[in-house]
Amino acid sequence: LANALRNLALVLDARGQRDEALAMASQALADAERTLGPEHPDVAPFLNTLGLIQRRRDPAAAAATLARALAISTRTRGPRHPAVATSLVRLGEANLALARFDAAHDNFTAALAIREALGEGTPEVADVLADLGDLALARGRPTEAIAPLERARTIREKGGIPAHQLAAVRFSLARALQALPAGEGRDPTRAVDLAEESAEALRREGPAVAAELAAVEAWLKQAPRR
Repeated sequence: LANALRNLALVLDARGQRDEALAMASQALADAERTLGPEHPDVAPFLNTLGLIQRRRDPAAAAATLARALAISTRTRGPRHPAVATSLVRLGEANLALARFDAAHDNFTAALAIREALGEGTPEVADVLADLGDLALARGRPTEAIAPLERARTIREKGGIPAHQLAAVRFSLARALQALPAGEGRDPTRAVDLAEESAEALRREGPAVAAELAAVEAWLKQAPRR
């Protein structure tokens, strides 16, 4: 039952029903803790889900939830387990939202090392690379963002992922290319092309990604092509 509730919470969150998703994820965690015990390794995924949903409204609460998930997975499964990488990624995203850039960098690089050891061209690796690119952009370092975002885009373009994830990395790469200093590969035309591809994909995804689409369209209105 707890697993069913957790999956429903993720669906509700993807549909933009944030309050319902948060309530359901909290209930799923409570059920799992009551059934398994609060320190059981299988409780960590419930914490990861709750932290993911919390991040959009309360990143500080999300960071606390995800730090607990990380501690449980590290202690019960070992520091190189894929479950540890998942918690590191989620915690890094919360730290990024809180502008704790050094902590986010440490989280993402540790997660990348675990995931690359399991296969360099996987969607899970692309997720961390995209996060590293977004971190570099948040720090105002577009040059540093290009390499991880290009790698993430290449992996995601092979398919097998939700369209909005490919759209997201294309938009991040577009912003990085636009922000590069002159003489360092700045390419406004390619940047706009990537953003338009992103917008096109998001339009097909429907209202669940309306906020993401609005951000891309707003950027396109002011982006020069040369």
